[in-house]
Amino acid sequence: MRSKDFKEQVYGLRNRLYRLAKWMMQNSEDAEDVVQEVFLKLWSKKETLGQYDNLEAFTIRVTKNLCLNKLKSKKTSLLSVDSIEVKDIHSTPLEVMSFKHNREIMDRIIGSLPEQQRAILQLRNVEGLSIRDISGILDLSENNVRVILSRARKQIKEKYVKYHDHV
Repeated sequence: MRSKDFKEQVYGLRNRLYRLAKWMMQNSEDAEDVVQEVFLKLWSKKETLGQYDNLEAFTIRVTKNLCLNKLKSKKTSLLSVDSIEVKDIHSTPLEVMSFKHNREIMDRIIGSLPEQQRAILQLRNVEGLSIRDISGILDLSENNVRVILSRARKQIKEKYVKYHDHV
């Protein structure tokens, strides 16, 4: 792979890789370090990168594995999925407060899910990856990814409804 191709195909993924690394590492500096290490690893193997059918999925997998290795070495655990901040200039203070409260509830619910379910939710709903790409990244069958995603969504819905029934 030529330098120009690497820059377009791999370096062009830097924002996606950073978001994934930041979500997994829960730290901006560590996420930046991971992404840099991913680029260094891939650059050193640039001659063989053309053999992968889906370079994007492979790059995301390398990032995920490097994050997991770093987390294992630090003996830390993954935290909840970061919510996407939505700002509406037409929102009333009550709407803003309600949104923040619901976001906190969802963060807690998602944070209580098993690691694999959180990872699949992140890759599918935040990163927008296909079921096929997720199955390649996580070494799972496509059907298994669908089942895990369905169970995660079902658990979120049940816990959210249960919370509101108690309130």
